[in-house]
Amino acid sequence: MTDTIRKDSPLGEINISREAIGQIVQAAAAAHDGKVYLANRRGRTPGAAAAFGVGDDIDNIDIEVTGEGVTLTVYLIVRFGASIREVTTAMQKQIAEQMEILTGEPPLRITLVVVGTLSRQIARRHIEVVWERGAQ
Repeated sequence: MTDTIRKDSPLGEINISREAIGQIVQAAAAAHDGKVYLANRRGRTPGAAAAFGVGDDIDNIDIEVTGEGVTLTVYLIVRFGASIREVTTAMQKQIAEQMEILTGEPPLRITLVVVGTLSRQIARRHIEVVWERGAQ
């Protein structure tokens, strides 16, 4: 994986760091007051390194850049009782809006994969919620 995403625009080349995208995703998760946690594919939340700002969360976000646009896949754990539909829809909207501000266009696709729900323990799930540019 590269450290930056390069994109051409009418004004010139835009370079976007993975960390910038990671911060957008982290902010979208944080906006839900403990209802959503970023995770890895196996349903584990990042270790202590993430608490100190060392990119564990960013490493768990799959970012693919093609000629058509940017595709993001983010793995989440949702607190039991929270509406998966409401939380994921709001996160996708926030990520798309912030990516559009950053790059001039929203991502091609945002896939949020709910890998677990949390009550006392994490119950494994695999629920994919896909948002695609232009499909509302």
